[in-house]
Amino acid sequence: MELSVMSDQELHEFGIRVILPYIQKEDFIIQGVNPDIKINPQIVGQRWGSLAYVFVRTDCYPNKGTLSDKDFQWCLDWANEHSATAFFASVGVVCV
Repeated sequence: MELSVMSDQELHEFGIRVILPYIQKEDFIIQGVNPDIKINPQIVGQRWGSLAYVFVRTDCYPNKGTLSDKDFQWCLDWANEHSATAFFASVGVVCV
C-alpha cells in the first residue's frame, strides 16, 4: 500500500473546506474564498452586518494551525484598515 502525503497547499485548502460549513452555520455570509496559501485573508464575507475576514491556518497533529505574532498583528491591522472584523480559524488534522 502506497502512502500519499498532502502538500502544504493541499493541507491548507483542506482546512478551508473544513471551516466553510462551520462559519456558514454561524450566519457568516461568504462573499469570497481564496485558497492560495500565500494570500490573506482566505475567506471574506459578512458577519453581524459588517465586513469580516477569516484567516485560516492548518497543520497536522500534534500541531494545530497557528499565526506567528507578526502575522497576527498584520491580520488585525489589515482588518482595521478595512473596517472589518478579523477571525482566526485554527485547524488540526489527524489521520485515524
